[in-house]
Amino acid sequence: MKFWELFSVARTAPDAMLRLGDMPEWTEYLAWWHDRAALIRARDNAKLDLEMPDEACRHVLEAVPNRYWIAGGTIRGVREGTPEPTYSAVEIFDRFGGSILEEVDERGSARVPDLGG
Repeated sequence: MKFWELFSVARTAPDAMLRLGDMPEWTEYLAWWHDRAALIRARDNAKLDLEMPDEACRHVLEAVPNRYWIAGGTIRGVREGTPEPTYSAVEIFDRFGGSILEEVDERGSARVPDLGG
């Protein structure tokens, strides 16, 4: 999951990105997040497009309340209280990767990737 995708998905939980300060090896990413407006203005793709460590992504995504539903080969965001089985952001990340989370949040749905199984 790219850095910009992570903070885009985490926008629904304002304090989620602050969790990057929980591990010393992630504090650089926390500093980037605090300076994200400048990174975007400067189009600093070296940082914005950096593939984040999976554990850092999971740690941040644990604080994201978004729920997802999978049906008919499509993942959709859902509201709380849906009677369907739903999945957390971490569960979707672990199963399909982080880019799909950002796509669902931006477009409302995304096709489930063919995992070759």
